[in-house]
Amino acid sequence: MGLNTTKKPLDDVRVRQAISYAVDRTAIVNASGGTQLGEPSTTILPSTVAGHKDFDLYPSADGTGDVEAAQELLDEAGLSDGFTLTLDIRAQESMQAQGEAVQQALERVGITVELNLIDTATYYETIGTPSQQHDAAITGWCPDWASSAATFIPRCSTAGTSTRRATRTSPRSTTRRSTPASTRSRR
Repeated sequence: MGLNTTKKPLDDVRVRQAISYAVDRTAIVNASGGTQLGEPSTTILPSTVAGHKDFDLYPSADGTGDVEAAQELLDEAGLSDGFTLTLDIRAQESMQAQGEAVQQALERVGITVELNLIDTATYYETIGTPSQQHDAAITGWCPDWASSAATFIPRCSTAGTSTRRATRTSPRSTTRRSTPASTRSRR
């Protein structure tokens, strides 16, 4: 689930952490069809990718969420009474079930989740357009290939007369382009 950190109160890291603690990952997996279709990830690298280490920054018993930790963070952020957020989801039965699982989990800490159904054909275009973005969106990711390079593309030096090429993938397509190091801007 992607959180829009440009929207209040999601601009407060404690609120984002509270949401991460409150989410019931087990309920989301069950809403998605169970563990035969996948398991919740607790790190940026999937377990099938070289370099993966088991780690859970927001642990809870059986993956059902830590309501106490979430509520403590919301209290610190001055949101003891909760707030309302809009969650964008695709208009598909399984996505609606995931949205409802998030809705029920966050309700335990006073966060009211309003589900915004978006046609599947325009979903990623809609959530990728800043003027149409809401507070959060259920998204997905899987590695393009069994390597951490699907997640972490190394930056190549642009100093000197390097002829190395950086490969990048356009965010709107799967077309891969190579750009000569000499034509890239420095960051």
